[in-house]
Amino acid sequence: MTGAPINMVLEHMERQRIMIEGFEEGVMFTDREVEVSRIFSRIPVFPGYVTILYGPRGCGKTTLFRVLMRSVGSLGLNTNMVFVSSGESSLRAREILASGGLLALVREAGRWFGFDVDHYGRVIGSIRALDLINILSGYIARKYSGSGRDVVIILDGIRMSTLKSMRLFRRRLEKLYRIIERDHRMHIEGGGRGISLIIMVGNALVREVWRSVADDTDLGITWSLIWNLPREASDNLADQLGIDLDRDLLWSLAGGNPKALIKIKTLGLEKWVELVVIRSLRKAVFRSIRRYGSVDKTLLEISRIIEDLDNLGNSWAVYYLVKSDILIPMHIAITRLSRIPAEPWIGMRYSFQIPAHYYALRAVVEKKRAAVEVDDVLREAKKG
Repeated sequence: MTGAPINMVLEHMERQRIMIEGFEEGVMFTDREVEVSRIFSRIPVFPGYVTILYGPRGCGKTTLFRVLMRSVGSLGLNTNMVFVSSGESSLRAREILASGGLLALVREAGRWFGFDVDHYGRVIGSIRALDLINILSGYIARKYSGSGRDVVIILDGIRMSTLKSMRLFRRRLEKLYRIIERDHRMHIEGGGRGISLIIMVGNALVREVWRSVADDTDLGITWSLIWNLPREASDNLADQLGIDLDRDLLWSLAGGNPKALIKIKTLGLEKWVELVVIRSLRKAVFRSIRRYGSVDKTLLEISRIIEDLDNLGNSWAVYYLVKSDILIPMHIAITRLSRIPAEPWIGMRYSFQIPAHYYALRAVVEKKRAAVEVDDVLREAKKG
């Protein structure tokens, strides 16, 4: 994506209102300056390549690209975008949004392949999201030649929760790369600037997918990491949501995660800690205890995790914390779309997706038991 006046894009994005269930007026889009600047510097957009973009659950991946696509379309820039979302369980395409003249092309493709797109972008008919990317990439390469434009396809909603789904995704990923590579060349030859694909994935088993493709040097797959909001933007969002809590404590629990901030507002802080933080953590800890066969062994491993996130190897505790969307692997990312803050819950190799889990695990170690209470977590968070 080149030739774009970044300040103009950011100003347009920050005038957009994000609608949130339960909030009648919604909130204004807030600070993603670093991410937008890096996207327009072709990070993580590599023409002819497939980029897998991952980050903490609820960090705002989908919102960022939806808002960016609307701004790119409204400002008539030298880039067109297609946003495809799928159902997490079925992997069927459920929504297609497109900027510039690409929506007409999408509908033309649909007439040939048995689907349509309504006024709201909802897919009418049944087609797998990965098959749809294949169709759209080929159509764009052949029929959008001479446009002199970059085309970025974004696929959202891919989540792998089982080894079977991971293996299926791995096979499809190889095919997708070959398709994008071929169509990118065709698009360039026809006078376009290139085609690239960004796949936004959930984090469960993302490490296993990375391992399955890491040794395949023939695959043009890159990995990029996006993070939660920076501190100032987090405070801005909390103000818009009307959260009446100490901002230092809020940062120590949510770490700028937009979904966490919204849940804190709707549930209340203590309910959120109980229902979201402690409940998910308890499941991961008890699974680890069953594997280790000992509470003491599990507590020892947990102590090691919270003391040194940069030297974690393979262990059952790490596996279950990653699978439960508590820990996230940082080391697999080739590029980073966001600046990563310097905090004790963030390491170079692994990080906690939200800091509340870090403080909850500290409470587990402090209390020497798997089950902790809300007050235990809040006490650790206030200690810092």
